[in-house]
Parts: sequence; C-alpha cells; structure tokens
Amino acid sequence: MGNENHTVIVYFSKDGNTRSGAMRLNERLSGRIIELREQKKATSCRRFLKKAPNCKASPGRKS
Repeated sequence: MGNENHTVIVYFSKDGNTRSGAMRLNERLSGRIIELREQKKATSCRRFLKKAPNCKASPGRKS
C-alpha cells in the first residue's frame, strides 16, 4: 500500500467560525473536508428548545 492520506475533517458552522478553523486545520493535514449544513433554518422556537438541527452532509465540498 502507498502512503495515502485518510484524514477527513467534518464540521458544522452556523456563524463561520468553525468553518475557518476547519479550513486552517485542513491546510496542515491536506485531507478531505465535509461541511454539514442544516436542511432547514432553525426557528427561534427550535433554538429556544435547544433541539439539534437537521443536518445534511456535503461531501463534494473541498478546499
């Protein structure tokens, strides 16, 4: 087997802070990056009840 990189960075970012951290980490690790996105925007009621957001992976996104 070759010396393949099997690093995958999976992240969810509401405000972009985690996104920038994931991108910086990927600069060092040169892995695959997957962003999880909400299927629906959270309503104020959902935020108040602190329910987990419905997330969907976007495996095609790569930096």
